[in-house]
Parts: sequence; C-alpha cells; structure tokens
Amino acid sequence: MDQNSKKVDMRGNPLYPDRIENNAVAVFLALVSVVVAIILLAVIVTNFSYAAHPERARGYVNTNYPVADLPANEAEEMPAEDFSAEESVSGGAAVYEEDTEMQPEEETLAGSMTGDYVIPDSASRYLVRSDLENLTADQLRIARNEIYARHGRMFDDEQLQAYFNSKSWYTGTISPADFSEDMLNDYERENTYIISDYEKEMGYR
Repeated sequence: MDQNSKKVDMRGNPLYPDRIENNAVAVFLALVSVVVAIILLAVIVTNFSYAAHPERARGYVNTNYPVADLPANEAEEMPAEDFSAEESVSGGAAVYEEDTEMQPEEETLAGSMTGDYVIPDSASRYLVRSDLENLTADQLRIARNEIYARHGRMFDDEQLQAYFNSKSWYTGTISPADFSEDMLNDYERENTYIISDYEKEMGYR
C-alpha cells in the first residue's frame, strides 16, 4: 500500500516535467553564451589588428597606397602607368618628352607653302576644279604666278618676289615688261586661265 502510493506520488509529482524544461533552457543559454563569447573575441582580435596596422582599416591590401591618399609631394613622384610621350634615357633617369602635334604655320604669303610648288605638275597637265578647291586665296595666287616664275619672270609685287626668291628652283631674270605668255606651253597657258577664273568665282580677285 505504501509502495504503490510512493509510485503514484512519483509519477504525479508536478515538479518532474519542470526539471526537463529547465535543463533545456540551461543548455540553450550556454550555447548563446559561447556564441557571444566567440563574437566578442573576434571583435577584440580585429580591433587589435587594425590598431597595429592602421592601413588595413582603410581597406588597403598591401603597402602600395593609392596616389590619391598620399601627400601632394609624394603623389607627384609616383610613376604613371601609361605614357603617351616618347621615353628617352638621360643620365640613368627616364625623361619623358611631351609629344605634341605640329602646329600649322601662320598663313602668310611667304610661309603658307611648305613645298617647292603649290601645284608641282601645272606645267604638264590641265588642272581640274578639285585641284583648286582646297587651296586658300594666297595659295591660288602663288599657284598662278609660279607658272610664270618657272620661266624666270620677276614680279613687281614685293611679297611675291620675296616668296619666289626663297625657292631654290627660282631664278628671276626676266622683267615683267619683257615677259610674254608665248614663253608658256599649252598646259601652263590654259592653267593660268583656269586658276584665274576660279579666283574670280570665289571672290578672291
């Protein structure tokens, strides 16, 4: 009778289920404590690492710092990766010479022509409009008069005379008064008319 009552009392004890629940809560809290401890340890180690190496806190992966974060005098000393200029070596140091495009010469009567002739073959073929379309007013004037200059004609205009005097092929021996168009061949004679007509059409004469 007493033993049965003890068994009933053990199975009917309201404190027994609470012990199981309390054990589960204790295990969960222990796991949470471990996780929190690991996180705190990681934070402490990371902060210590950044304190010892401040460059890591700025996101640098090596000691080659970006030029933008360096002082101005140090940034100027950093070599650029790409150079558009030609590189030459002088005294063991690289010297970079600026590669600039040639600027066109000022359009003057004496300096506008870089070659010996504006139209080199105007004495051997008939000119067409496309030969003249890209020429300036000064160039057309020189092209027309160089036909005469080939034959040694001299010019009253000082600019024209100075221009042709600068050419190695020119030898002025015939005064304007003594020069005759009979000295020109058929190509040259016709081309002087063609150039002159184009100058008038463009309003240059």
